[in-house]
Amino acid sequence: SACTACSAGKFKAAVASAAACTDCSSGKYNTATAQTACTDCPGNTNNGQSGNTVNCLADWGYTGDAVSDNVAACVAGKFKAAPESSAACTDCPSGTYNTATAQTADTCNNCPSNTGVTSSGSDALASCLADAGYTGDGTSVAACAAGKFKATGESSAACTECGSGKYNTVAAQTTNTCVNCPDHTAVTSTGSDVESACLAEGGYTGVLPNVVACAAGKFKAASESSATCNDCPTNTGVTSSGSDTLASCLADAGYTGDGTNVAACVVGQFKATAESSA
Repeated sequence: SACTACSAGKFKAAVASAAACTDCSSGKYNTATAQTACTDCPGNTNNGQSGNTVNCLADWGYTGDAVSDNVAACVAGKFKAAPESSAACTDCPSGTYNTATAQTADTCNNCPSNTGVTSSGSDALASCLADAGYTGDGTSVAACAAGKFKATGESSAACTECGSGKYNTVAAQTTNTCVNCPDHTAVTSTGSDVESACLAEGGYTGVLPNVVACAAGKFKAASESSATCNDCPTNTGVTSSGSDTLASCLADAGYTGDGTNVAACVVGQFKATAESSA
């Protein structure tokens, strides 16, 4: 009978033999007829069945196929659990990441506590950014300290300090929970973390919760200070409480000026009005 060439996907090594052609075994292929051997599938591919002409597809952790010559490892942030498939690698889902290539299973790691990432396919721990109330990223994340807050999630931005005249006492605040200093107290610096940072304004003395107005006859010019009130200079006075300047101390009867410069009425003059700079 007439000889027939082995078809693609088959081979026959024996010469001078009427034996049938043999299918290329799993993991091998050929594309031409009349072949005496089969070719191994390229690295990181397989075909899983005999008699293949060329259909070598990517292994676990790889994507592509031999025909297209585009077999490549899944990059960090992706994985592929299916063998013998040209399918694309799968992204790590949001909230996870992985740093290794050619992953054959879902080895994606959860972002650390108080961090997250919305996008998929993250390939680094630093992709996990701090939640609201926290700052930094997955490599180093910390709660906003008392006196600060951060409203933005998924951000490595620094926490925002409470403004001057405000404070808060609780860490990890996700909104501006800063509280105004009590009446007649103030703090110039930002980021205050205790109420006691609010010190008495001019005309007031003491420490919280016992801040009081300077009594009649006294004044205090210093603001943001727990210092005691000062007596008005001799021959001056002030009837009202809460005076915050030396000039508030006005001349007594028989004297003129104020606490900054007071003098007795000269001979031939008098002054009957007290607490007056006239």
